[in-house]
Amino acid sequence: MNLEEIRTALKEGKTVYWHNSNYKVVEDNNNKLFITCLLNSNIVLLDEGGENFFFDLFEHYENQPKNLEGILLKWSEKIDEGLNYFENEELLKEVKDIGYTFNYQLNSEPFNLRLMVEEERNEHINKHGLNFDLYLLSDTVIKTEENIYKNQETQYKKDFTKKDLKKWYFREYYKLINFLTIS
Repeated sequence: MNLEEIRTALKEGKTVYWHNSNYKVVEDNNNKLFITCLLNSNIVLLDEGGENFFFDLFEHYENQPKNLEGILLKWSEKIDEGLNYFENEELLKEVKDIGYTFNYQLNSEPFNLRLMVEEERNEHINKHGLNFDLYLLSDTVIKTEENIYKNQETQYKKDFTKKDLKKWYFREYYKLINFLTIS
């Protein structure tokens, strides 16, 4: 498959693997293709030449989406000074809330900032609840073109702008919360 065929398959809601089922191809909100290892959560960028390389968004800040960039800008002074364990955990939660994660060493230096794989997202959702940014990254949402989405809950029959999809998500999510609390 070439990159266009991969993008088309992803837009059609198909799951695409790189070499074998341990390496899933995903597309981010900036239309960049990534290969995520389902065994160890590593992520690499699949570049236009069809090659791939390790991709740490701390090092490749120019590829950070706006919401991630905003969080890191807010934390930039503390990151430069050096984060303690509790600050790393606080930053990690903010980053995970929008679908990204990172590791940090014993000296608290963060590294390997990347998109969360599905297993990491599910673990975070189970612990902290679902939010709209994580919902957009879920397998139930397909970005069909710029600012146009479809979702499995409507069997892809309706196009949504991001704003419309957010309204739909909150309406459906709160119906479920009310049902669970009443039941």
